[in-house]
Amino acid sequence: MQFMHQRDRGMEHNTIPSAFFIENRRKLISLLEDRSLALFFSNDQMPRTGDQYFPFRQNSDMFYMSGVNYPDSILAVCPQHPNPDYREILFVEQNTSKKAIWEGCKYTQESIKEISGISTILWTSDFEPVLRDLMYYAHTVYIDMQESTKFVPEVKSRSFRYANRIKSDYPLHPFNRLFPLLADIRLVKTYYEIEQIRNACNITEKAFSRVTGFIKPGIWEYEVEAEITHELIRNKALHAFAPIVASGKNACALHYVDNHSICKDGDLLLLDFGAEYGNYASDLSRTIPVSGRFTSRQKQVYDACFRVYEYTKTLFIPGMSISKVYKKTCAVMEQELIGLGLFSQMNLDGQAYNHELMRRYFMHNVSHFVGLDVHDVGSVDTVFEEGMILSCEPGIYIPEEGIGVRLETMMMVSSLPVDLMEGIPVSSDDIERLMQSAYM
Repeated sequence: MQFMHQRDRGMEHNTIPSAFFIENRRKLISLLEDRSLALFFSNDQMPRTGDQYFPFRQNSDMFYMSGVNYPDSILAVCPQHPNPDYREILFVEQNTSKKAIWEGCKYTQESIKEISGISTILWTSDFEPVLRDLMYYAHTVYIDMQESTKFVPEVKSRSFRYANRIKSDYPLHPFNRLFPLLADIRLVKTYYEIEQIRNACNITEKAFSRVTGFIKPGIWEYEVEAEITHELIRNKALHAFAPIVASGKNACALHYVDNHSICKDGDLLLLDFGAEYGNYASDLSRTIPVSGRFTSRQKQVYDACFRVYEYTKTLFIPGMSISKVYKKTCAVMEQELIGLGLFSQMNLDGQAYNHELMRRYFMHNVSHFVGLDVHDVGSVDTVFEEGMILSCEPGIYIPEEGIGVRLETMMMVSSLPVDLMEGIPVSSDDIERLMQSAYM
């Protein structure tokens, strides 16, 4: 029955000081209108079976503003309230003696103060009466809703439900979105965030090293996943997303996560996974020959992808954007695909629209922002600034040949771009040496 009360392991290892969360709230307050109230709500606990929950993962904005990783929590920020105790309030679920018997004492009001830097800690049961006081004073209300251009969940979140109820109960108040303000604040990573992400990348490197010593013909994809999971957990981390362990033709399905096929002699094995440490994500892709050596055609495709990868890494400089990086990468990728004999320059000149032919073999974007979420805040047109962190991930997929190659690392934007995974082997020669040393 322990699983019913399980918390997310990686989130119990937050080493970020309260000063980080205090500064985040200060930045937000500077962007709010006068006499505003900003409300943040924790994620829901999601039922797994009749009497169990899935492991809890906090709403990233709630964590970013408070450092609190517990369900049934609410943050209220009302910076100009006449009562200083009501300018920042964190509501958490009350620990009862019955809960303590089953789950232990997860936190105290004092420990929440230390984590968040917020002095007023109340129980969630106090929220409704306190809200009436806050709404009486507030002229404008901001409510945090997790937003994405690519993902609209059918299950309505706690934030959505609270927003509807508050708007119904207080219909004369104007309501605003918090997401645009938070997205701007979260884009550039601070020292503490970069350190968490470096830790996540280092753990990912350990997991990659572990599996390269394990891979051989005849193993199953799920066995490789198990080795990765073992290394993450023993380093106090979790999967940042469902891992992709795709051998042979499976590598041509971009989000293949079944991981239930056997790895055969002569296959390539595409790995796409990343550790999440203290709520911060990493994202790595490597493609490995199961037998330890690439065939001549596999090496040809791999090296073409590697050349694009090396070129694209140089583009993560201030002033660029994902759209600009993609456009420049496409021009290089098209020439590499011509070199692989997949189409000709004449075909390219006669295509119906830009990149029509290329997208048959490279059909996804080349980058996304990474941070608290593996697909973090930021759009394809966000202009890069120093300290932003993004993936770099070109790929070449040839289904008719059963070849799928993707290479991915994490880049920190700088005048000299920083590869946060530079210690992980990536060239075809280095991969073969790594695999051969494992076989010896």
